[in-house]
Amino acid sequence: MESGLFGRKTGAGFYDYGDASSPVSGKGRPGGASLPKAVHLAPSANTRFPWIAERLAAAGVALTATPCSEGCGLNLVAPVGCDATETATSLGLPLGNAVAFDPVIPTPGEVTLMATIATRLKAVAAAAKALSTEGSAVSVIEDSPGFAVQRVIATIVNIACEIAQQRIAAPGDIDIAVGLGLNYPQGPLALGDHHGPALILEILDALHARTGDPRYRASLWLRHRAEAGLSLTHTAGSPLPAENTPAEQETA
Repeated sequence: MESGLFGRKTGAGFYDYGDASSPVSGKGRPGGASLPKAVHLAPSANTRFPWIAERLAAAGVALTATPCSEGCGLNLVAPVGCDATETATSLGLPLGNAVAFDPVIPTPGEVTLMATIATRLKAVAAAAKALSTEGSAVSVIEDSPGFAVQRVIATIVNIACEIAQQRIAAPGDIDIAVGLGLNYPQGPLALGDHHGPALILEILDALHARTGDPRYRASLWLRHRAEAGLSLTHTAGSPLPAENTPAEQETA
């Protein structure tokens, strides 16, 4: 890494694969950009992922309930399994100042942004400025369904669900095997429970609908448990958790 063969970190979450002898410029960094005049946060994003509004407020950004026209502010969207262009278009937002952020992994100090096919560079820089904090890493990727992290996590969870569906191994054994073999901090099924089976299913369904790639076809193990509100480690015939048990009928 230090030799420059794989790029060198700029301190802002970006890598440059140029000449190792020259200093890294950190292209796309938020430095030098101005905060947007106003930010419109898509209502669905504001409701489902309130942490992003809190981060914007902490940065002193003015939030507006109405979409911003180009040149007057920024429109932020939060695709789940979709791309930035599709999401902004479906909401009727102008593409020139629309920027997507990955809402699924709100890791402190890390933000991933995605521009539409027509987003101006100035809008991307303004979004990075608004969402970055001291010492934070802001990454910008090309417009693609499901960002990068959503794709990886949903695929890992889905593979584990398919293994459970085929009864190759019990859910608990799958998590133990992956933890021991790959040194994951969580097994894939526990990871799916952490983010919520319904959210994982939403990501996969959107990816499959958008790309047609069979790798994103959700396992029935995942679909059944997401629709029933059950843990991914729940096996058929085992007792239901209290919140899924029908209330007892009162008798006179």
